Amino acid sequence: MDSSCHYLDIFYSIGERDQAYQEPAQLREFNADLEGYKKTMGQQIEQTNKKLAEQLQTIHRLNRDKDRMDQEIFELEEGGRAILDLVQPVLPSQHDSRSIAKRLKDVLEWLKTFWEKKSTRG
Repeated sequence: MDSSCHYLDIFYSIGERDQAYQEPAQLREFNADLEGYKKTMGQQIEQTNKKLAEQLQTIHRLNRDKDRMDQEIFELEEGGRAILDLVQPVLPSQHDSRSIAKRLKDVLEWLKTFWEKKSTRG
């Protein structure tokens, strides 16, 4: 009985030894796979960051364009209201003693001043 236990111990020892030799090789293989995955993920993250930066620049540019267009619309509306105020009395019961020609001349003067101010602001 004693010798059979000894053989079993040797058998298990050989199996454990073989497994111990295989484990580092498997670990190195797993490590290599993980390093490859890490490298791939790093490249994907870098590409994603570049795309995000480009998209942020596009968003900033679009916002700037929108703000500029909003400002231009506001100024045109302001100019339109001013022209209406010059040409048409605020209330129908009001009377403007100036002739239509004089009021239109005032509109031209106002427009000239408006565009001069606008061009100096940029």
